[in-house]
Parts: sequence; structure tokens; C-alpha cells
Amino acid sequence: MKINVFGIRVKQELNAQGKTQNDLCMHLNVCKSTVSQWINGIYEPSLVRFIEIAKFLEVSTDYLLGLED
Repeated sequence: MKINVFGIRVKQELNAQGKTQNDLCMHLNVCKSTVSQWINGIYEPSLVRFIEIAKFLEVSTDYLLGLED
């Protein structure tokens, strides 16, 4: 089973920043189920969405990928 580092880190950052999945959905203009599927590792966001998520959370894409702490 592969570990979903992306999903774990997005959830951690949302919690640490006092933001919700709904905030992320509204920012990206996507359904909550879409964000939930990304966080749970069912689907992966497109590269454009991935970058938008990193910007929204004010973290690097490398951090979301688990390449840096």
C-alpha cells in the first residue's frame, strides 16, 4: 500500500492554518468530493491544481510531494 503523503500534508496544513476542505473547494472552484478524493488518494489533482493548492496553503510543491519537510 502506498502512503498518500500529498493527502496527509494537505490535511495537516489545512488544520494548522485553521482552514477547511470547503475553503479549499471554494478557492479552487471544485466540488468537495473532488478535494476529498485528492486527499484520500483516489485521484490526483492536475499539475495546475496541484500548484494552486500549494499556493493556497503557502507551501512548496516539494513539501506536498514529501520531498522536503
